[in-house]
Amino acid sequence: RFAHHPAVEMARSLTEKNGVAFDAVMSMAISLSPPPTLTPLVPFGHGLPDERWGPDGGVAFLPLLRAFYNESDFGPFFAAHQSLYLATERSFHDTLSHVDFGWYERFYRPLRKTQFKFILGLNNGPGFYGPHVNLPDGKTTAYAIIGCKLHDDAGTPIFKASSLLPLVLHEFNHSFVNPAVDAQWSIFHQTETVYNAVSSEMQKQAYGDAKTMVDESIVRAAVLVYLSDTKAPQATIDRLTRQEQLWGFFWMPELTTSLKLYEKTRTPSDTFASWVPRIAETYLKLAPDVQQSKAAYSHGVARVTGMKPFSSGAQEVDSDTKVLTLFADRPLRGVEGDATSPVTGMLYPVSSPGHLSNATTIELPLHLLPHTHYGFRFAGAAFFTADGYPLEEQTIDFMTR
Repeated sequence: RFAHHPAVEMARSLTEKNGVAFDAVMSMAISLSPPPTLTPLVPFGHGLPDERWGPDGGVAFLPLLRAFYNESDFGPFFAAHQSLYLATERSFHDTLSHVDFGWYERFYRPLRKTQFKFILGLNNGPGFYGPHVNLPDGKTTAYAIIGCKLHDDAGTPIFKASSLLPLVLHEFNHSFVNPAVDAQWSIFHQTETVYNAVSSEMQKQAYGDAKTMVDESIVRAAVLVYLSDTKAPQATIDRLTRQEQLWGFFWMPELTTSLKLYEKTRTPSDTFASWVPRIAETYLKLAPDVQQSKAAYSHGVARVTGMKPFSSGAQEVDSDTKVLTLFADRPLRGVEGDATSPVTGMLYPVSSPGHLSNATTIELPLHLLPHTHYGFRFAGAAFFTADGYPLEEQTIDFMTR
């Protein structure tokens, strides 16, 4: 009914022509007052709410957005689902209780007073975002917009604090890291060289340029520092470090060391922003030999050499199959928690955490139904070699007969 509403048509055009998607959409959302007024909290233009909206796109979109809200009767639709929202909030509460918000002020020492807000993104799929808005009163509101990836049989999102906490920390970090890097981006030399070496891994995560890569890498290193500062188990920190390396940030240990040195050596007047030049030096040192460094890291990563009784992509899998066995090319250690996770749009077949049956063999228990398409992501960071390298990550999908 509203597929061709002017607001939808303009949104589609902005996406196709300007790349208004992902965090650009979230930046618009947090910059508006509640409906039905939907007025800007800060003046639009000059990069606000996001550069991808262009100098006039945000302002031009607002009257269409207000019209869509009224013409679609969105208010009553939203109110009719209050029970779902309350159930989602209850599911998320355990994760919320684990966040030490004071760490952000202690670590970053921001100049602006910051308040923290969560948004549970029921319509965002698995995507997480960390935008912020600098309000005219001198305060900053930092947001963690949480994706809803898992659901129970009633359709209520499920949040597992152990796996969700690093993502929450990650998104809030963006509100401090991104502005500090933005202000000093001119001193980050040869980051394009680093980006070109890992562009394939970055683009799979929708990180399309060197600036985004740098922001993401610092944000991830800061999560590791937070976990260390709050006495998380070392095994948890090590696993997350391996995961970040698998996702292309193979220099994560060096970057984490830099942030820990900032904590250790800073004076009372030092802030995170004053340390940014030292972070830029990390990239300057990495760039000349980045291809060789990446190759050396890749050589250390363990790999799956085979599976039985079927391989990924199989179309006639027996639904009575109870175990999928994976074979690695070298001895491994592990496992620390779940080794698999769901893939959006496919049913999840793994019935319990995988385990090593011997040093090079991993068994994943399955629960299958006939005539069903299954898929899951195998998180290789749960397993690691004697010298700390992870097992390569991969997505496995198959169809039962």
